[in-house]
Amino acid sequence: MRPTLKALCPEPTWLRPGSPCRSLELYEAARPDGFPGGHRRDGAAGAGPGPLGSMQEARLRVQRTQHHIEAFVEHHNGNVVVSASTREWAIKKHLYRTRSVNACENIGRVLAQRCLEAGINFMVFHPTPWESSSESIQQLQNAMKEGGVVLQEPRRIYE
Repeated sequence: MRPTLKALCPEPTWLRPGSPCRSLELYEAARPDGFPGGHRRDGAAGAGPGPLGSMQEARLRVQRTQHHIEAFVEHHNGNVVVSASTREWAIKKHLYRTRSVNACENIGRVLAQRCLEAGINFMVFHPTPWESSSESIQQLQNAMKEGGVVLQEPRRIYE
């Protein structure tokens, strides 16, 4: 049985992104408690996958409105963890248009930076077929990958 991160590292240090204990999680030598199994969206007990059929911890969502683009990372229970939007003045003032392909690319860069600062390295992104053929969504995905975020589920750890 693999040890958990709390067993290997004290509480304040294992959450820091640069700590050696965080590296243990990335090298899959240890895992945080409750990850990747044990979560169900419907609140039922059990260590199986939720109704979505996967064991993801974080999910990337992109919303495109008539004037703006929003991208946010949702936790498995539906809470927004990190977000970036062209509605934010700090992002909007550097853009010519808030709905162009360049805007999507910049939102991807900003969101990747915010995810890494928050310690989120892996997330799932399942675009619909019409979203995956869109050039702006492809640019957002490329910017996230170039920023250091892996857009697929981490490998399962079997005990």
